[in-house]
Amino acid sequence: MSYLYGKRFVGPITPLILKLREELLTEPYERVEWKKVRHQCAKEDLYYPHPLIQDLIWDSLYNVMEPIMTHWPFNKLVREKALQTVMKHIHYEDENSRYITIGCSFGSQAWDASLIIQALLASNLMEDMGPTLVKGHEFIKKSQVCLILVIRTLR
Repeated sequence: MSYLYGKRFVGPITPLILKLREELLTEPYERVEWKKVRHQCAKEDLYYPHPLIQDLIWDSLYNVMEPIMTHWPFNKLVREKALQTVMKHIHYEDENSRYITIGCSFGSQAWDASLIIQALLASNLMEDMGPTLVKGHEFIKKSQVCLILVIRTLR
């Protein structure tokens, strides 16, 4: 996610996206004041309440530093370096986990991989993600063969 955010990726607005916005939001997307809802989340998802000072620091960083960091020379000096670092972490994590998620997905790796590959393909970042996409494709092919073998054995 940090890589896509750093690249300022914005996906195409499709009918599916419009429908999801309608279903997921309590008010029309165009009327949502994102700065006001930055800290809102369901109580079930809030593991630890944020102290007021933490929210103030985050808001200050977002409102002051974000606009500065998106302009030259900072966007070239800092953002590009950060994106390179994030990509190194992504490759390290991929190699370390043998291209399987390190989360406890309990057999959902093929599902996770297919969704991630779809997101990467939709991002138009194929130049940056080419090797990852190739390895993801191989993983899905191998996973499908394994799944078919498991299903046949269970019959």
